[in-house]
Amino acid sequence: MIVKLRLPRTLLWVLNVFIIYTLLFTGFRLLTFLLFKPEEALEDVLSAFLLGFRFDLRWISLLLLPIVATSTVQRFSPYYSVANKKLWSWYLALSTFFVFLIYAIDYGCFAYFGVRLGATVLNFADDTVIAIQMLWEMYPLFWMIAGLVTLVLLLRYLFQYLHGKVAAATTDVPSQRNWLVATLVLLSFFVYGSLPGPLQWDRAFQQKNDFSGYLSLNPLQSVYSTLHFRKPHVDEHKTKNAYPVLQQWMAWDSTAGTYRRRVQPATPYFKQKPNVVLVVCESFSMYKSSMSGNKLN
Repeated sequence: MIVKLRLPRTLLWVLNVFIIYTLLFTGFRLLTFLLFKPEEALEDVLSAFLLGFRFDLRWISLLLLPIVATSTVQRFSPYYSVANKKLWSWYLALSTFFVFLIYAIDYGCFAYFGVRLGATVLNFADDTVIAIQMLWEMYPLFWMIAGLVTLVLLLRYLFQYLHGKVAAATTDVPSQRNWLVATLVLLSFFVYGSLPGPLQWDRAFQQKNDFSGYLSLNPLQSVYSTLHFRKPHVDEHKTKNAYPVLQQWMAWDSTAGTYRRRVQPATPYFKQKPNVVLVVCESFSMYKSSMSGNKLN
C-alpha cells in the first residue's frame, strides 16, 4: 500500500486501486497462459505479455477515469463525504464484478473453442430464457455467481480499507485540481494506448502464432472490438463491384448479371437416388472462413 507520497488523497486512493487492478489483470493473463498454453514452444510470450499489459492499462484507466474526472469538482471526491466514499466503493465493486464475470465466461469460451470471448456471445441475449436455462443445467451457476459476489465484496472491503488508510496517513496538498487534471491526461493516454495512432486490437494478431495473439488481448478488449462483427453486414455496392472478379473465377455467364449458378446433376434424381452429404459444423468455426467477413482472414 502506498500512502507516503505527497499527493491528493483521491489520487493516492486511485493509485492503490490502480495497482490492485494491474495485479489482477496480469494474474488473469498468467492464468490464461498456464491453463491453455500449447505444447509447442512459444518465442514471443514476453512480447504478448507486454502488449497485453498495454491493453490492460487501457481498461484499468477507463474504470478509474470517472473517479478522477468527477473529483475535479470537490464535492464529488471520495473524500468529501461518507456518502461519496460508499458510492465510489460500490462503483468499484460492481465494475469488478463485471470484469470478473467477463473473465469467467472468457475462460469457458477459451477452454471449449480455443478462442477469446467475442461479441457473438451477446447473440444469446436474443433467447435469454433458453440461454439461462442451458447454463443452469450445464454449470453450477448458483455457486459460481455466489463465489464471484463473495470475492467482489471482499474487494469492496479492501477498497474501503485503503480509503481509510489513506485518509488517516495523509493530509490534502495544495493545487489538488492541477494534480487531478495531470492524472486525467495520463489516464487518457493509457486509454489511447500508442503514438502517433491509437492502440488497435489487431496489433495482437501481429504475433507469430494465434495463441500469442489471444494471450495479448483481454476479453474486455476482445468483446468491444468485435461488436462491429456481431451481426453480418450486407453491402450491395461492394457486392456489385466484386461481381466481375467472381464472374471470372467462377466462370459465370457474362450475360446473366446475377450470382445465380445452377449445376444440373449428371443423372436425373428420379432415375438414381442422389447421395447427399450434410455437414453440420459448430457455429464458431465460421469466424475462420472468408465468408464471415473477418478482417483477420
